[in-house]
Amino acid sequence: AQLFPARVIASGHIAAVPDSLREFFNTAPVFDRDGRWFSQYPIGGPYLMSLGVVLGAPWLVNPVLFAVATLAFFTTLRRASPKIARGAILLWLTSPMVLAMAGSQMNHVPALFFAITAFSEMYIGFQRPELMVLNAAICGLSLGAMATIRPFDAALVGIVIGATHVAASMRDRKRWKMLAVEAVAAAVPVALLLLANARTTGGAFTFGYDALNGPEHGLGFHVDPNGDDHTLLRGIAISSGYLMRLSLFLFEWPVPGVLVIALGLWLVREPSPWATALAAVAG
Repeated sequence: AQLFPARVIASGHIAAVPDSLREFFNTAPVFDRDGRWFSQYPIGGPYLMSLGVVLGAPWLVNPVLFAVATLAFFTTLRRASPKIARGAILLWLTSPMVLAMAGSQMNHVPALFFAITAFSEMYIGFQRPELMVLNAAICGLSLGAMATIRPFDAALVGIVIGATHVAASMRDRKRWKMLAVEAVAAAVPVALLLLANARTTGGAFTFGYDALNGPEHGLGFHVDPNGDDHTLLRGIAISSGYLMRLSLFLFEWPVPGVLVIALGLWLVREPSPWATALAAVAG
């Protein structure tokens, strides 16, 4: 379901023509609608993978993005604290969860790449005001590109970065310009995402997930696409399960991974805006 739309895009189209014997070719997250055959996933991830398809190595895209993201992650943290940067990159490169995901073809990796780029440019913009507009443009483009891959993740990251800028703008009015530039830059990839939606599902704000599963796929407490009643209690139970899996599989240590994160946050006595933003997005 990730590679199929990448192959379609590499052929120069945004959707394929359904086969006449579609029951032999269709799979759960890939469907045809009004003569268009496409995946449920937003266009950004498949577009990046299509570059690998053109080169004959779609498996190479995520490892390359992960390598660049790792470099950006380390260099940005090093500007803040060389000691923390060395410790963080050691945890980063020894996390089985991180390495396994980096070797996959899942869209989490390009989303992570753009999230790290956005945070990196935000940090540089705070440290070097003369580059503020340029950094804001790159940060905004990164957030917009992330939205074309994993929209809800991009929204959460965007809220944190936006709130950080709003707080800084209260002290320095010049930074309102940075926030405005980011918003305009982010709107460009988002507009392409909405255009891709219109060309596939038929509605700019109708995503493949919703076209496939119906309104039951939306946020909130209601009956889910499988017919189960998604209640607040069930939501808490699922979230608890996610945290337990994160504790087990983030580092695969005897010490829970979430405990390590909590301890790190507790040790930060006087957090900078940068540290506060990182803690907020982790939360």
